[in-house]
Amino acid sequence: MCKKQQLVSVASGVFAVIIQNVSFLITTILSLNIERQSIYDISRAVVLAFRLVGRGHAAANDGASILNLPSPVTSGPWTAHTKTLKEAADDLLERHLQEAVLELKRFKITSGEVEV
Repeated sequence: MCKKQQLVSVASGVFAVIIQNVSFLITTILSLNIERQSIYDISRAVVLAFRLVGRGHAAANDGASILNLPSPVTSGPWTAHTKTLKEAADDLLERHLQEAVLELKRFKITSGEVEV
């Protein structure tokens, strides 16, 4: 498969993810408690969508150009969005890991494996 075919495949897959999961992406972004302005919501959703499928800024630009769309975000804001999403994901991961630890402790206490 040539590079253009690969890019078309990646772009169509990414945009299919975006189209099929717009409500999921918006809900995810809004649940991250990120300070945001409405102008950044679409850019952040594009960054999140490409990161979810394992692609980066170059793939977003290539996909947009193949589909004759404007470039989604320049590299500076792309990096800023990526950093913000990473921080939010790290916070979310930490909360879920703490909840999992507490749940495991409760389970072990109720099953008698651990004394209080």
